[in-house]
Amino acid sequence: MKHPVNELIDSAFYPFEFYKQALPRIFFPQNIRLLQKQVIAKNLFVLTADNQKKWFELFDAKNMQADIPFTFYWPHCVLAFLQTIKALGAHYKNILHLKCSINFLARNPKSMQLGALHGIKTSFNSIIPLSSSKAVFTGNTLVLGPYKKRVAQLTDTILVKNISTSDMKKIGLSPLCKKPKNLDDYLTKRTPTFTQNKMNYREHTLFFPMDMGLKFGDISGDLNPIHLTTFSARLFGYKKPFIQGLCTANAVIKKFFVDESEDLKKMDITFVKPIFLGEKVFLRFNKKNYEIVGKNDELLAFGERG
Repeated sequence: MKHPVNELIDSAFYPFEFYKQALPRIFFPQNIRLLQKQVIAKNLFVLTADNQKKWFELFDAKNMQADIPFTFYWPHCVLAFLQTIKALGAHYKNILHLKCSINFLARNPKSMQLGALHGIKTSFNSIIPLSSSKAVFTGNTLVLGPYKKRVAQLTDTILVKNISTSDMKKIGLSPLCKKPKNLDDYLTKRTPTFTQNKMNYREHTLFFPMDMGLKFGDISGDLNPIHLTTFSARLFGYKKPFIQGLCTANAVIKKFFVDESEDLKKMDITFVKPIFLGEKVFLRFNKKNYEIVGKNDELLAFGERG
């Protein structure tokens, strides 16, 4: 028997729920609210065999028993993210996912058991001004397996841009407002280091076909129009659709866990530029660091693992 939350996620009603929350954030002007407390979302979900199979097939992981910690729980993170955008009053076009850090506290399928009830709690708990018109908010997500065993812990950093002077004053007055410990953590303008510093590295090719945004949206719940079709992406000012950040993260997870047989405990990824659908990109890495670069050696994403 399916849990009610999964019936929403796995049914045709999920896109309706997604766009019901997202569309007001697209068509109404940005009006940042003065947040007085954390935005917290809690959900229960069941990892079904059909859902697990879709993730493995999408990322070409043929061995269904492989110990790959894909982010099966991401649809619930997306809904929590939409709740936060609504509470904040941010416009959808002004939102960018900057960074995601994942601690693999336990592995699937040993902890994420098929058919078992799991819990997830997401809390967005800080807003950090970066300039006169930009700020980031950070959120933490805890995924619990059966018997409340900790499966994964994520920290996401989201950029809000084009903030008015009056709205920046509201952010400064919020009890959630904090000063950045290291401004460089939120600055993604950098260049590739492996080739420029003549470092030794290995390389894999990544390719996201034109329908990858739709397919990942189907299993992850991230149905942002900028990832789906050329027409919808152009409505938001992009020449082509580009892949979801967490799709890139899961592709990297698969490469390290399966192709490189690495037993990662944690990894993070910072998104620098869009990775457009239908284009080949290159994953370059050494024992600790990695970069994703385009055909002209432009840096698209980078991160660390351990």
